[in-house]
Amino acid sequence: APGNPFVGEIDAKQSASGMGYIIGIDFKPSDGFNIGFRYESKTVLDFKADTSKNDFGALPQLSYLNDGETQRKDLPAVLGLGVAMNLTDDFMVTFSYAYFYIKEADAGDDDGYDEDYENGYDASFSLEYQMTSSMLLSFGYMYSDTGASEDTVNDFDMTLDNSNYAFGVKYGLTEDFDISVGYIISQYTELEDADNYATYKKSVNTLGIGTNIKF
Repeated sequence: APGNPFVGEIDAKQSASGMGYIIGIDFKPSDGFNIGFRYESKTVLDFKADTSKNDFGALPQLSYLNDGETQRKDLPAVLGLGVAMNLTDDFMVTFSYAYFYIKEADAGDDDGYDEDYENGYDASFSLEYQMTSSMLLSFGYMYSDTGASEDTVNDFDMTLDNSNYAFGVKYGLTEDFDISVGYIISQYTELEDADNYATYKKSVNTLGIGTNIKF
């Protein structure tokens, strides 16, 4: 509507690059039992805007999308644990947990909602069953707590907690050639932005097909 400051257009993209390090420890207490730890350092990222249009550039919370402006939004440090156990020769179960130090990552001083994130985590498990010498079946589940809340969600940052269910089949046509098919159902937790009378929710289904050839 003419004169409405909340109606307009943004045509922008952001890009950044950074460096970090990963430290991993892996040990095998016994046959069929493996434990791994990893630490990923925080990665400093300054996202630079390449913008052709920003009708909301005068608003402080969106000025970082003006052409040439930068937005600090680091990748947080991560501490992870993974366990894999062969219960039988044909059946394996895995567990993993990763904790994200989001509050310690710099999200900039002028981004408003970015500072409202809490620390987050991923927790998952998977099952693999060698049904036959040629066919492997798998199932996995992962829950992600992103640290988001009603104070962080908006049209430009829809980070939502989510549950993910994965199903997979790998079939070996020969000793050197196999085909894999995977399907993932991702369901995201609904969040409301009370200040803007908006509700954010979504679901995603993903299908993947791959092959592996040994020469």
